[in-house]
Amino acid sequence: MNAIYLTIILLIEIIVFVFVTKFDVLSSALWVAAMLFFTAAVYSINISIFGRDFTYITVAVVSLTPICYFIGEFLGKKNSLKYINLKLKSKKYRDMEGRVLISGTIFIYLITIVIVLLGLYKLWKMFLYTKEIFGNTDILLTAYYIRSALTSGEYDDGTFIGLVSTMTEAAAFVFIYYYIYNTIFFRRTETKLLFPVAAYFFYLMTTTGRTGYIKFFIITIAVVYCMLSRSNKNLRYILKKAFKFILLAFLLILAIFYFYGYFIRKSTHNLSEYFVEYLSAGLYGLDDFIREPWKKNTLIGEYTLSNLYYWCNKLFMSDFHIPEYHLPFFSYKVGKSNIYTAFAFPIQDFGIIGMLFTRILIGYIFSKIRKKAIKEREISNHILVTVILGHLLYGNFFVVIADRYVELISVVSFPMLLVYIYIINKLFINSANRQIKIYNQKQKNRERILHG
Repeated sequence: MNAIYLTIILLIEIIVFVFVTKFDVLSSALWVAAMLFFTAAVYSINISIFGRDFTYITVAVVSLTPICYFIGEFLGKKNSLKYINLKLKSKKYRDMEGRVLISGTIFIYLITIVIVLLGLYKLWKMFLYTKEIFGNTDILLTAYYIRSALTSGEYDDGTFIGLVSTMTEAAAFVFIYYYIYNTIFFRRTETKLLFPVAAYFFYLMTTTGRTGYIKFFIITIAVVYCMLSRSNKNLRYILKKAFKFILLAFLLILAIFYFYGYFIRKSTHNLSEYFVEYLSAGLYGLDDFIREPWKKNTLIGEYTLSNLYYWCNKLFMSDFHIPEYHLPFFSYKVGKSNIYTAFAFPIQDFGIIGMLFTRILIGYIFSKIRKKAIKEREISNHILVTVILGHLLYGNFFVVIADRYVELISVVSFPMLLVYIYIINKLFINSANRQIKIYNQKQKNRERILHG
């Protein structure tokens, strides 16, 4: 019954948030409550698969988290006693940089070729490894064989591939940004801007995972929302368009997430069972964690700040304990998993009260970043802020599976992503400007010839 109670409580929270925020489609509290409600409902309907109900503590912890996000969002607004939805009536994008960046064709083709070649290099490298270790002779089965090696830690891409992966991701974000920019504000669908995005999707095929696709689509949601918010459309139009896009992206994400995982892992369960288990195992894992906590930490924030401790060890020859990358498995009635939602790490590090406080902090930061993303006028800065907003949305979407917010406090990878975005954006703008100047000069020369 506790699972049913949790589902009802979360449904009530969603209704309240929709009413209070005037259906703010990007509200972190609404996203988190919706994801938790969806998984709790699936769990309640299929409780026989897991064979156990939740404890009252689990129900209390899960139901309080969306409220904490809401409190953080409220505090992030301007000083007011009333929760006011963002006024999406700021000036048009001409205040940022009043021209369409449709040139830079050579740079677009060049970076597309580079991403494809890097993807082929990585795929060939993994194929040679699987051929030597597993006897694989079919390059199309590389992802299937390499996954087990990646999971066990036997195979490592290396530093170069890590840096390259971040660069390809940054390129995809920059060009999808300009594609949406041109589409919304100037009604120009510049297909060539999607070439680096398509190349990035090919590169993602070599990662054997799905999170790259999910992150990309969620950051795209953030870009579309911010662009619509800066347009001269009315609020109702913006919410309608944003909701349709988010719903479509959500369904596409689910399809990628579950079908890809189902076929890559060659699951012995049927597709519906795999869907239920993967979606709701996180809540079972959180309940299991609350019933039987892990052993006490040796460091403050050992799991949440593990990346920081890792680089301290590497740069300063420290000897901090780094938690195992792969979390311990737990068993339920028909299977096993190691998914614990986004709440297990902060509970382990700071306790339940500390975890709830971090949710308030995330809601507050999210609100501030969203304001910045809507109001920022300089286009180079706007791309960076929008990507940060997208990563926070990515964390909201993943609350039922894992803690993705920790990527934002990564010492190297996330700052490196922002640096790559800044550099690629500057190179693209410079390339476009050069081509525009050449084109304008040719036009002037033609006019001189025509007019004698």
